[in-house]
Amino acid sequence: MKKIIFFISTLLVSSLFIVGCGGGSSSGTTDSNDGGDTTAPVITILGDNPVFLDVGDPYTDEGATAEDDVDGPVPVNVSGDVIDTSVEGAHQVIYTAEDSSGNIATKIRSVYVGDVFNPPSEDDDGIIDSPLACETTDVSNDNLDKLAEDFNASRPITKRNVSSTSTSDPNRHNPTSHNTPEMLGALVVPTLPSGEVDTNITEPFVHPILVSYNQQIVGDYEMGDGSADIGDPEHVDGVFVALSLNNGNNWIRRNISDSTDKTSMQVLWDLDINAPKINYPGHAQKPTMVIEGNNILVAWNDKYCPSGDPLNLEQNETDGYPTDYFKVNGTQGSIDYAQAQDGSREVMIAPNGKEVYEVPFSCVWTARGFFNEENLSIDWHQPMQLTTGLRDSNHINLAASEEGISILWHEDTVGLKSGKGAGPGEGWSGATTGHGTDIWYTSIKFGAEFEDINETKSADQNGTFSLNNFHYPVRITDNEKCALVDETKLYCEYFCDTYLSALPDGGKDENAVERCLTYDTDMLTGDQTILDGDTGASRPALTHLTTNAGQTIVVMGYEETKGLSLSDPGTADQDQGATETNISAEGKSVYFESFTFGAIDDVNLSHDFATIMQTAQIPMVSAGNIVNVPVPSVEDPYAIGEHVTGEDIFENARRLVIGTQIDQCDAAVPGAFNFAFMYKQSFETQGASSDMFIRLNDGLTYEDFTTLGDRNVTNVSAQMNKDMADLNTSNYVPVWDETNLDDQTWENPYENTFSPRIFLRKNNIYTGYEYTPDENATAQEHFPSNFHAHIYRGDTQTWDIMQNVTQVTKADVTTVDARFFTTPRGDAASPLHSDWSNPNVLFVTWGTVEGIGEDRAEADLHFTRSTDDGVTWEFNATTADTNSTFLAARDGSIVQEKEVESFASPDGLTIYNVWLQEVEFEDYNSSDPFHGLDTWFGRVDFNESIVQ
Repeated sequence: MKKIIFFISTLLVSSLFIVGCGGGSSSGTTDSNDGGDTTAPVITILGDNPVFLDVGDPYTDEGATAEDDVDGPVPVNVSGDVIDTSVEGAHQVIYTAEDSSGNIATKIRSVYVGDVFNPPSEDDDGIIDSPLACETTDVSNDNLDKLAEDFNASRPITKRNVSSTSTSDPNRHNPTSHNTPEMLGALVVPTLPSGEVDTNITEPFVHPILVSYNQQIVGDYEMGDGSADIGDPEHVDGVFVALSLNNGNNWIRRNISDSTDKTSMQVLWDLDINAPKINYPGHAQKPTMVIEGNNILVAWNDKYCPSGDPLNLEQNETDGYPTDYFKVNGTQGSIDYAQAQDGSREVMIAPNGKEVYEVPFSCVWTARGFFNEENLSIDWHQPMQLTTGLRDSNHINLAASEEGISILWHEDTVGLKSGKGAGPGEGWSGATTGHGTDIWYTSIKFGAEFEDINETKSADQNGTFSLNNFHYPVRITDNEKCALVDETKLYCEYFCDTYLSALPDGGKDENAVERCLTYDTDMLTGDQTILDGDTGASRPALTHLTTNAGQTIVVMGYEETKGLSLSDPGTADQDQGATETNISAEGKSVYFESFTFGAIDDVNLSHDFATIMQTAQIPMVSAGNIVNVPVPSVEDPYAIGEHVTGEDIFENARRLVIGTQIDQCDAAVPGAFNFAFMYKQSFETQGASSDMFIRLNDGLTYEDFTTLGDRNVTNVSAQMNKDMADLNTSNYVPVWDETNLDDQTWENPYENTFSPRIFLRKNNIYTGYEYTPDENATAQEHFPSNFHAHIYRGDTQTWDIMQNVTQVTKADVTTVDARFFTTPRGDAASPLHSDWSNPNVLFVTWGTVEGIGEDRAEADLHFTRSTDDGVTWEFNATTADTNSTFLAARDGSIVQEKEVESFASPDGLTIYNVWLQEVEFEDYNSSDPFHGLDTWFGRVDFNESIVQ
């Protein structure tokens, strides 16, 4: 077991964490009273917490006090461990207080004796040994007899343009991207943008819908450049939000990034090294959004990074931030795509054909909004810069619960590099992660911390300004280089001083620079971690879970390069290798971390890094915990039945997603799991065959990962081998039995998978993925990928056979970007029956790509529904190539519809969809309101909601 100080408290109480009702309740409150006083006493621990003692030191507990808002001072009961300071270890003193209404509060003091960096492992029966009772909100709905085939397919699709025109041509829509739709919990009267009641809506109330998106607002019309989103000085985007108060019929739009007319850096935008530098404007990229109650947060990456100290760390004693141990502060960097390795300059061409030169690094920005139920609008604070652009930020991920908001992202030390085109999508697919790329984390609490206004700044300047920024960000991973000498990063100095140093590769390279060691163990090698900067982490995943004690637990994952190849001769650092063929040394693994939401608070409590490392129970500079498991290696995967296996190795695992319970109360059901990880794994490092695997967790820590049918991990995508010579698009059907759950990726080296999707409901596990039985098919040069659903039934502890949901059969058509989703947790007290959850309804929405080679292009969007928990799916056969209903089809091949994002109403009778719709530039027609690239909304009504 890895022994990490940050997990001491988490590990001690890991067995205590039983996930409670969705959203949770405030810490220390119960449901035992009659609805009057529901506030628990506030306990104040006296003296130090935690306490650090040498072996043999005396310990005297200084106790605690408790104050109740109704009863005043109340007694405090003390329990927990007997503190024996003659033995090294970690102990807990537990304080509880109860008021006259039965509300109970609990606080814990941690006492560490001896070497706290290597505490003995310890089991604990826990103080929370039963889950809260959960009142179900899943109710029957008599309106589910109106199935998809019962209505005219042209009627239920209500389509509206979400984004806005911003050029001199009123019909011309500038390109948009990266849509995130969310529904607020508030109920409002259906309202037009004018403020009048929308009399066309029969329901008395609707939920506001909010969509965040990118939109180009400077420059002539530019076709998309894929997920890489490479900007240039003449084509820049802003972040917009659009609010609908009438079920998506009309939208009110606002630009919240406000950076396109500003600049923070000059760049060389020319092949001539002596050309004058130009100002690079603000370019907002890849927004994402989270909503909790009426609180809204939008986060994005931006090329405008004016401050090298956005958290005012130089004023840390007054602002409450620590010293800049992790080197957050600094000057914005850049990547010059025209700079060749030999020092010459050559033109780099982006996926959309434009020339690319020097591009600034991005930094993270956030903007807070508050939905005002009185005036039915959103009050926005001015955006706040969080990071400096010293490294290139990317892949922001958000999570929210009643306690607050977490942000996770990665920062690349060298910037986004062009890819090798090994992936299926647009853009620089297959872009590699730079060495030294770390995962970063921060958070903010709801209440005053999130809401308070800077009165002075708001009065002096135009707009409303937040008083508090997010917490000082911490490095979760340990990928950047830390040298023994001439080191400027304070956290590196600490590790070198505390754990000394070593030479990479054991000193095989005579030019290697001595690097610092850490407290941790690298699970790939079993050795003490050395900070040699040879690995890179990316694509973080994040969620919040809530215990029945009201604690918020942060659960995260990420993918990280192995970095085990031998060094190139004469270089100081290891290298991924010139050819990526050694699966044991190259590729990626997927990692897990968890901690309490409040654990980061300890980072702010001291300006001594040694104290922070000893007290803060959040993983910092961590080697991480690998989720994928070692498997037997194989020399020739295509020699079916003739495998030559060697030692167990970690294969190439990536694209991690987290599946949680739709309703956290469901985790209390016997046999249910708290969450699951799903990831893609293959026996090669680039492209090629792959399978989807899941790993289940019935607690909240790494030690709580558990088995399913005696399997540590389960292969949910593998099918029986097929005769490739006889296989064609017309005769493919899934052929599977339970033995395939144990398959290794090389047992069928032809099948391939993409786009993992997973969620849990009670003790069922719902997985989905794009699947092709033969990625190398030669029939018409292509074999389609179809979205498959594979469901585990907890009641019988068996897997259904996977289903080909999309059923595309044409060889030159394939499915992409499918969304697999169900009804959310409902509210049985709502006046709208549409808020009553029906758990038996599932949906899939997806896009199709048509054509081969250069003629390949996005085509149409489709949807289907299951009303019997995935046993059967509704098909209308409205097209020749797929048995489904069109979600957003337009006549003519020049229209591309893609990247749909979807969610359902709790009753399963409405789905809300947002997508991109594009007409190629050469087919542009100014008289066509559908032309260009825009964000569109479509609502599918299976039946009208009724009022209670």
